[in-house]
This record gives sequence, C-alpha cells and structure tokens, in this order.
Amino acid sequence: MEIVDDLFGRTITQFALFLENRVGKLLSVVNLLAKDDAHILAFSVNESSDHAVIRIIVDKPDTARGLMMDAGVPMVETAVIAVELPEDRTGLEEVTRLLLQAEVNIMYAYPLLVRSRRRPVVALHVDNDEYAVQVLHEQGMYVLNQDDIATGMDS
Repeated sequence: MEIVDDLFGRTITQFALFLENRVGKLLSVVNLLAKDDAHILAFSVNESSDHAVIRIIVDKPDTARGLMMDAGVPMVETAVIAVELPEDRTGLEEVTRLLLQAEVNIMYAYPLLVRSRRRPVVALHVDNDEYAVQVLHEQGMYVLNQDDIATGMDS
C-alpha cells in the first residue's frame, strides 16, 4: 500500500491564465516569470477574438503563482498529470488505450517542452487524477511529479 500512497503526490501544477487576445501578451508572461528565474515547461494557447486562455506548466509554481497574483493576471490553478511516453512510437496510443480501458476521461492534453530520461512527456488533464496515476503506474508507465519537472528532467 505504500507505493500507491506515494503515487497520490504525482500531479503537477498547471495555471490557466486569462489574457486579452493582443500581440505580446504571451511574451509579457514569459518575461514576468523569467525575472524571478521561473520557466515555462509546457504551454497551450486557446484563443477567441477577444481573449486567450493560456495553460502553462512551470518549474516553480509557487513563484509563478505569486508573480501572477501580484501582476493581477486572472488565473485558475489545476492539477494535471505528466506521463513519460514509452520509447517506441506507439507510446501515446498505449497511454490513451490504458486510460480508456480504465474509463478515465482525458479532458485535454499537450506536450511538455522538456523530456524525462530523454523520452517525450505529455501533460493530461483527466477526470480522476489518482486513479489515472494508479492505472498508468500499474502498467509500468512513469508519471512525473512537480520535483521531477523542477529539477531539469533531461538528464
């Protein structure tokens, strides 16, 4: 049971930022974070004519949270899981098949800009984090935690 208990800490922090859809807004966020040595490790942009939702994963979520709050950036914080894809080209298919078989819904997904042990990593927002982590772990998948991504994964 200790292994499963340890798995419950296997989520990472994602911020969804709500910004005006204007040229330079993403760069302003990148610059704001860089001032305090916080770096974006993954991002996804969904836009409409007047606003954009930018989902980001950073190496220092506490720093990012404080900077965004101080700057008055509207945001929502969500837990997501980051799973290392197996070496072969069917890795994404395997992860999605395992989650489908376990009846875990994927709401959205996007890749991380960094790698884990030289393998690709994908961030997944699912309807049941704990169960998804357990299922993936039981099938030999490596699910990263916040410390994994904060310490420079490409080693």
